[in-house]
Amino acid sequence: MHIILTFGFSISINNSNTEDKNDKSVIKEKVKKKAMREHKKKEINKNTNEITQNYTTSKNIIHIGEILAEIHVEYELLPNYNFKFDCRCWETASKIYTENDDLCLRPIPCPIKKDTYWVIFSIHHLVHLNEIQLKKYFNYVIIYHIFYGGQKFSEKAKKDKVKGFYINDKSIDMGQEHFLQIYPLDFYNSNSIVASSTLTVPEPTIIIDEVYGNFSIVTYLDAIPDSIHQYLFRKMSKEKRFPSESLTCELLLSSVENEESSLISKQTKKSLQKNQIKKNKKKKQKQGTQIYELRLPAEVLFSDMGTITTYNRTSSLSNISSVLIYAQCQDILSNKQLRISLNPISIKLEQLSNFPVDIITENGFKYLYMKFFMVDRTIVTPYYAPNRIMYFEFVKCFLCEEFQLIELINFLTTKFLTVEIIGIRTVNVIESTFTSEQLNYDRSVTQSSKILMKEEILLGVVQFDISDLLRGFWEVKLTNTLIHPHNVFTTNYDENDKKRMKLSWKNSPLTTDILTSYNTSMKIKIRLAYDLRAFQKKILRCENILNRIFFNLNDLKLANDILNDVFFYNSSLLNQSYQSSNLKAQNVIKHILTGFVIENCEKIYIFLEGLSNGYLLKIWEKVKKLPIQHKCIYYNSNYIFSTRLYEDFIPFGGIVHIKLRSENEEDIEIMDSKGC
Repeated sequence: MHIILTFGFSISINNSNTEDKNDKSVIKEKVKKKAMREHKKKEINKNTNEITQNYTTSKNIIHIGEILAEIHVEYELLPNYNFKFDCRCWETASKIYTENDDLCLRPIPCPIKKDTYWVIFSIHHLVHLNEIQLKKYFNYVIIYHIFYGGQKFSEKAKKDKVKGFYINDKSIDMGQEHFLQIYPLDFYNSNSIVASSTLTVPEPTIIIDEVYGNFSIVTYLDAIPDSIHQYLFRKMSKEKRFPSESLTCELLLSSVENEESSLISKQTKKSLQKNQIKKNKKKKQKQGTQIYELRLPAEVLFSDMGTITTYNRTSSLSNISSVLIYAQCQDILSNKQLRISLNPISIKLEQLSNFPVDIITENGFKYLYMKFFMVDRTIVTPYYAPNRIMYFEFVKCFLCEEFQLIELINFLTTKFLTVEIIGIRTVNVIESTFTSEQLNYDRSVTQSSKILMKEEILLGVVQFDISDLLRGFWEVKLTNTLIHPHNVFTTNYDENDKKRMKLSWKNSPLTTDILTSYNTSMKIKIRLAYDLRAFQKKILRCENILNRIFFNLNDLKLANDILNDVFFYNSSLLNQSYQSSNLKAQNVIKHILTGFVIENCEKIYIFLEGLSNGYLLKIWEKVKKLPIQHKCIYYNSNYIFSTRLYEDFIPFGGIVHIKLRSENEEDIEIMDSKGC
């Protein structure tokens, strides 16, 4: 398989920290550093000018300017395989260092933000894993550790003294918006420029792991990002379609703590602010600190949905304003038998449009998250800051073997994929939260005080019919409107579901009229790796699979013929069960048809359920040839049901007959199949 990881760093040329603006010592330090940078810049330009005097094509020389950022990234792509690289960014160029290679590139100006540019490049990993290794890798999580500063740089990067960069004649007229590889100046006795444009692929690395087994991997760096990732980046930056940032639980709780601090007295608050300023100074001085940790579940590489984007804004303590990672895996299921065997099913949350963010923020909601219900699994997304239009890159992938095939087919045919949108806000709760030390320090704090607690409210529900996956579609794209939970759970609400009962919608500010007027909608994509119809046919041949049929008949003679056949069939089976042993009786009873009949003066409604390949199929074969004006039938031979709705009717003969009297009479006559 071919894993392509494209890294992008947004570098701010003029970075200022608002917290330190009023600190005189920090201002003096900034002035001193600025003077040193100016002096260093003059020296660099002087040296570069001396270098370029020997060349007639001085326009090919790029002055490097000052160093704006140094970034160190490391991640464990596979167990026991750690990959590291260093990135040094100047005002006009960037250089990437790996263990076996180093490449230089020209940054891309940010089209929507001044004094900011992007450094983007791709890293390719070629590795082959067998089926057992792939199943283990499916549950693996890739963690990217991103550090600011050069303390964790390799010796190769630390000792590299860059004097300037060279751009060849073919690329000299290319605009700043184009991705361009440049070359460092290397001087030899002949004073020639060495600039090799050939891509060197290193030898494979053999990895030995006791759990995953042995595998070989080839890794190489490309200064020009992958063509698909180039297109995605340009579209994203021009249309401002950056994915919504996922927020960790720690960030959520820290924001609650910050709000709680407002309840403390002014004197205590000032002391806390001073301590925070000191901590920020130490963080700023410590250049080797980790500024971000990003996680990528390996299962998304199995999704077959193309590129997965991760985007996060970083701390204001560095010039790196944001981090962008594109992840894509090609040929992971190139073998047909492997694709059939694993057959991952993937769900991607893509977009939430026309969300009433103004109403949400006015009511104190600061975060959102989504909850999916797929077969017997509950999927929870990260936290997101609410916005009118939210672009998501959340992908959840399952291997089909994780589900019982009968349950999966039953879910796809009879149920909706339900997505709940849950809002989070803080509410005041009266409780004693202050320690004795705080009480002694500040007498104004009472023991019984209000604290901020997290409250979750169910804001809306979206339901998707994904049954097309059983009709030969490998991918389904759906967009549905957001509806009020009251419209979904009034009849389908399960009081035994304790998890769902915790989420109330009574305090939701989003009414049905608001959701209708805003026309809020959600877009998702579902994809299979292989067709499910072959599995469905195999299940349909199973003896214990059930199906259902519903008749709406205005021909009383036809209805009576159907009922007489059903009653005679059930009676004969019940007689056999009474004369057989318990084991044989159970085998006979499973063939019985159950259901109900509702009869009024003009029409008869019949609902029957039974084995798919049993007597129910014979009834369908009999009635489907009749003229259409005599019947209205709801039946699908591909539907699969694992349980009966009216199993309790078996002691009454299987079918309960309800006869409605005339309009002037209120009585309802109920008879079992024996009484009919």
